[in-house]
Amino acid sequence: MSTLSREAFQEEALYQLLTRGWRWVCTLSLILLFIIVATFLGNALRDPTVLLHPALSLYGIQSLCYMTGLIIFRPGSRPFPYWHLLFCVLSLLFSMSWMMSVFHLIHYARLYTSAEVLSELVIMLCLLGFFASVKATSFAIVPMLLLSTYINYLSVHESLQIPLLKLLAMLLIIYTGRQTLMHWFNSSVSKEYDKEQLVKQLNQMVSQDQLTGLNNRRFFEYELEKQFHQCRREQQPLSLIMIDIDYFKPLNDALGHPAGDECLKRVAQVLKTSLKRPTDSVSRFGGEEFIAILPATSADGAKVVSARICKSLADAKILHPASDVSPYVTVSQGIATVGNEQITHQLLQRADSNLYQAKARGRNQACS
Repeated sequence: MSTLSREAFQEEALYQLLTRGWRWVCTLSLILLFIIVATFLGNALRDPTVLLHPALSLYGIQSLCYMTGLIIFRPGSRPFPYWHLLFCVLSLLFSMSWMMSVFHLIHYARLYTSAEVLSELVIMLCLLGFFASVKATSFAIVPMLLLSTYINYLSVHESLQIPLLKLLAMLLIIYTGRQTLMHWFNSSVSKEYDKEQLVKQLNQMVSQDQLTGLNNRRFFEYELEKQFHQCRREQQPLSLIMIDIDYFKPLNDALGHPAGDECLKRVAQVLKTSLKRPTDSVSRFGGEEFIAILPATSADGAKVVSARICKSLADAKILHPASDVSPYVTVSQGIATVGNEQITHQLLQRADSNLYQAKARGRNQACS
């Protein structure tokens, strides 16, 4: 699930679109080059000297450049520093490489119509491949557009009127076409971002306790099954700490339910900050009970976490006028580490049993 801001999400989408566009442009360019080279080889059957033509070397270099582009921008690659600049440089080089091929068709083969068709085809490729970046589009299209205008100027016997009208028409088509594509892109990205945020909120509602902000019991049951089987597979220990607020009902009776809710929130925050590893999780199990999952944690490691919870709670000094063990809120804890249990329910039962043992011994302590 995406945790990016809207701007960062759009930047990521822009990079991925340009990457796909670059790969698409390179792939089609390789196909075009294959057709051109195949035509050369066909002519070589009638005139073998065609094979010595320097244009074949040019097409070979072009092919290597496009294949390199396919390698650099692999599917799923991530944005990197100065990628905007790199795309601008590559789009300019792409345009220049095709300009050399078109220039050869004009001045050596005198194929004006073929050169004009090829240049306009490359312009269309650049627009569709690079439209997400106005700079990359400009660097790719403008040189080729000027060359296309020059070809048109030569083909109409050096008359300026038709080439200029065609240039203006092409500029208008390119500008409006890019605006339309960008509107579609921005709208699609915005909708995708909103959808991801909605799914994220729904997932939070399903897996998060609304009062404390901790994970809820549904999340705990899912996470415990996952971590239980993963730790058994990797032959790693797994520990649970079941936590119960001491004398919570008397606190509710003495101070009222709003104060009880505030106590739950503050205890939840203490528990959350007491777990230092991203793999650890704490959930509200029900009422005033909480439970922590500690993957790859031995019984001794769980005792360290339990002691940290007690110290953090003591430092928080949450008043509890109805407690028989302290003027501040305390907790009882039951610790269980995976032993011979074959199912998670057995591990959970042992943590619960140790919790009640801690209560029976006078509360404000941990048993394992």
